[in-house]
Amino acid sequence: MSQGRRPARVAHPGREHAPRSVPAQDRRRPQRVRVRRTRGRRRAQARRLGRVAAPSRAPPRLDHRPLGRGAVDRAREVAAEKRPGQGCARSRRRHPAGRARLRGRSVAHRARVPSLDRTARSARPRARARRTRARPARGRRHPRRCRDERDRAERGGGPAERRARTAHDGEPAARALRARARAAGETGGARRRCAAVTRLGLERRTARSALVRGEELAFFGGCGYLGLGHHPAVLRAFRAGLESHGLNTGASIETTGGAQAHDELERELAHFLGFEAVLLTSSGYLANLVVAQGLAAHARAGRSENLWVLLDEHAHSSAVDALRATQIHALRFAHNDAGSAFEQAGEAENRELALYTDAVYPSERVAAPLPELLSALGAGAGTLWLDDCHGIGVLGPRGRGTLEHYGLSDRRVVLVGTLSKALGCQGGFVAGREDWIEHMKRVSSAYAGSSPMLPAAAQAARASLGVLQEEPERLTRLRAHEARVRGTLTGLGLRVGPLPFPVFALGADSELGRVRFDESALARGLYVPWIRYADRPAGYYRIALCADHTEADIAALCTLLEQELAEVAPFALGDGR
Repeated sequence: MSQGRRPARVAHPGREHAPRSVPAQDRRRPQRVRVRRTRGRRRAQARRLGRVAAPSRAPPRLDHRPLGRGAVDRAREVAAEKRPGQGCARSRRRHPAGRARLRGRSVAHRARVPSLDRTARSARPRARARRTRARPARGRRHPRRCRDERDRAERGGGPAERRARTAHDGEPAARALRARARAAGETGGARRRCAAVTRLGLERRTARSALVRGEELAFFGGCGYLGLGHHPAVLRAFRAGLESHGLNTGASIETTGGAQAHDELERELAHFLGFEAVLLTSSGYLANLVVAQGLAAHARAGRSENLWVLLDEHAHSSAVDALRATQIHALRFAHNDAGSAFEQAGEAENRELALYTDAVYPSERVAAPLPELLSALGAGAGTLWLDDCHGIGVLGPRGRGTLEHYGLSDRRVVLVGTLSKALGCQGGFVAGREDWIEHMKRVSSAYAGSSPMLPAAAQAARASLGVLQEEPERLTRLRAHEARVRGTLTGLGLRVGPLPFPVFALGADSELGRVRFDESALARGLYVPWIRYADRPAGYYRIALCADHTEADIAALCTLLEQELAEVAPFALGDGR
């Protein structure tokens, strides 16, 4: 080397060229990464790798070997993509797509990025506390809650659960449930195992049974209390309507979408229910919006500009949505409490009042106190907006609903109902005074701007009304089934509601007990559904009876309840819990 030439610099992969003032032996020594015990440094380190994580009390464990620029860039790309199977080595080993990519990665790539997996994993700080911990995966319980119960579920349950499963290997539905429950138990614990039975698809339905994975099961769900949706006369009327009218009305009922079947059904419904007039809608949910729009238009016309609606705090969501959409002022009163409604009515002095309530609360097996609620409105004043979707066809000596159950007849009542429950068809309706019905037809956009129910469904509903009046033994048989199941549950110490209604709602405190109960029910040829509505905090067993259930079906259900119900730690909805 000549004396005037500058010495060549030595390139070190993964860092900047060292200045001439640093000795060569120091340049070759690996630099140690030092991280101070401060939250800002830890968070900054996570951001440099493209991750933002919750801070931890302990400092992150870093790889002390220097990284090349390629490894750092690759780590940032992995963190930015966030695709399944990417990220740390642990997630790639767990995810199938990640395992495939890991198997297909070449040796040259692994040699080029020697510490990518360890650094990407170690540079992510651990969650420090419950309030900053990432939320558990959906379906998985918090790791610090009910750890023993979760461990038992992942092992397949305790000895009793394993014996119950091995005892019923021959039944297809029970075997399918067990397979789904096991698969869910490996990833989500008892909660997913309990949900497995609710996802068993129904391949075919009759009035009393359902086909589930090739096995015929006695079905105790739904709202077809009288079995009219599968009655031969009703099905014949529906087929005839399809032949004559097809599948589509093609227009609003107020233009060219109306049919003679609609007019005839309105007249027959009004006569059956004892009202002056009826209008039809495509669903019971829409019927409440029609009433709300009629009330709002009446208020805007100046005849009752200060309209207030008193609303039960457990009112159906269709009424709540209807009041919200029409911006009617609503006051809540305590559930099924006429005294609370009377107090709220006192605050609405010199205002036009309407009071909304569901006539029947099936899960609680109680009816609204209609005589007292009418008194809360005042003598001859106000409007009782009554939703009797569940009561029509079931309550009353002739099945005409909750008003017949109480023996009431009042011109202030506007009745909302559906044809899709006890009558076994499709559609909804509003019944009331003739001037009110004509007013709603004239001002409601939900009525005039929507397609009506199918004419074939209207013909089927007419046939269903005829069967209900010609075969009163259906109602008698349904009430006998209800009395037998109610006696069984009362004998088990459960306080069920006093209303003679064919629905029993039972909550459960044990998720593992639910797994065994569901498997035992399927093994006995019974389908008892577990349901959960969006406006309820928890699910429950909803046992619905049908007039077409046989004595053997009811006996098998009572035996199941007597022998297996204790496993779920049951309680009846509406018993004060």
